Amino acid sequence: MPHLCTHASRVLCSRSMLQYAATPMGSISRLTSQRALQLRRFSEAPSVPAALVKALRERTGASIGKCRGALCAEGGDAEKAAEWLRKRGIRSMERRSADSGEGLLALNVGSSVGGLVEVRAETDFVTRGMMFQRLSLCLATVAARVRASSPTGLGEAMLLEADCSSTELPQLCAGTAVDAALLELGSVVGERLIVGQVQHLAVPLGGVIAGYAHPKQADGLSGTGRIAALVALKPEPAEGCDLDRLHEVAGQLARHVVAAQPRFLSAACIPEDVRQKEEKLMRETHLEQLGPKKAASVDDKVLTKVLVGKMNKFCQETVLLSQELVAAPPQAAAAGDEGGKPVPAKPIAVGEWLKAQATAMSLQELSVEGFMLATI
Repeated sequence: MPHLCTHASRVLCSRSMLQYAATPMGSISRLTSQRALQLRRFSEAPSVPAALVKALRERTGASIGKCRGALCAEGGDAEKAAEWLRKRGIRSMERRSADSGEGLLALNVGSSVGGLVEVRAETDFVTRGMMFQRLSLCLATVAARVRASSPTGLGEAMLLEADCSSTELPQLCAGTAVDAALLELGSVVGERLIVGQVQHLAVPLGGVIAGYAHPKQADGLSGTGRIAALVALKPEPAEGCDLDRLHEVAGQLARHVVAAQPRFLSAACIPEDVRQKEEKLMRETHLEQLGPKKAASVDDKVLTKVLVGKMNKFCQETVLLSQELVAAPPQAAAAGDEGGKPVPAKPIAVGEWLKAQATAMSLQELSVEGFMLATI
């Protein structure tokens, strides 16, 4: 057996020598020169300390390989390496054409105005990240400050030191435009970031504003989610009103808006074209349910009464003041006629609930000056 192994080794060695001999001398020289050049380049590359790579990665959020390459390209200068990464990342984001199909809503409620912003990315993984959530809250603060109502208006606004904390978002700095901030953060996370819907709601004179965002995930930051709402309340009279209690009422109403998702503030706010479209659809649906024979002989007064009832139902579902309050506080049950047994409290409409709250706060009226709802 050992003789066989020795014989096989000799055969392999002979084949290698024949292949080497068959290789032209020019090819061998070129291969040797290329290998020597690669080794020389590798030996000439500056060695970058691991601590420097780690510091740059924590600062920019880029991968270890990109940080090491940037430091090598800039001779170990951390500032130039960060700029190197930023320029190449922004150019990459500008050329990126992938759809930003995932989004997150964020709201900010200030002393005089509230802002609501939708920020979109390419994957749900990025929108769940803490950096993306902080960016969304930062842009909501900017939207409230500049009272932006469109992505273009927000994109041209400049960031201030009060808008974003340098410890939470070290990649951004004051004086940066929102569009540039989106490119920079996009280069860090490796996805295209854009602004979707932008809204703001001003506080009425003597009133308050409140907001609520239903969380997208259990560990989501407060003020972020998939559904968000802003509500403005005005007391009458405003002098001597308990603002803490007023904020509490406005906050509960904002939660109701998120849960019930109304379309209109009052029945009078329904556009005429919407009303006519709904009435036409109700009429056609009702006649179709009756059948051809009964539909031909239906009384106009009866049909009008049916349509009025259907329109009232439509208002109860889509009009804020006509909706039943979601999670209404318990009411005192009234005494029944039979044996004085208590009767369960009935659901209360939002308009009636606001009247009850105004009476409890010794106010003449509590009016909803406006609300905004956003969903994704």
